[in-house]
Amino acid sequence: MSDLMPDHELALSLMEKAAQVSQGGRNCSSCGMLLQKKINPIRSDAVSAMKKAARILRNETGSHRDEVAWVKRTETDNYERYNSYLYSESAEAVINIPSKAGLYG
Repeated sequence: MSDLMPDHELALSLMEKAAQVSQGGRNCSSCGMLLQKKINPIRSDAVSAMKKAARILRNETGSHRDEVAWVKRTETDNYERYNSYLYSESAEAVINIPSKAGLYG
């Protein structure tokens, strides 16, 4: 949970900055307010709010680069978080066990 809060705060500050600078600011600030109102926000709440803000700002020039960079960075981090628990990389991993041919009959 502690590693979630810096990303959450950064997402809120980026949406506030975009709301002040861009023409679609009202919609960006509504995304930020919805994220802020969450009592127990999870990682996907911040990611979905930032993706929504990036879609709102997609037709504006230069104002959404930080939002897109944040989304790409968190996607990379989340990919590593998720995939690090799928397969064991230790010596006892299933892939490292030698196979034995079956004996029939």
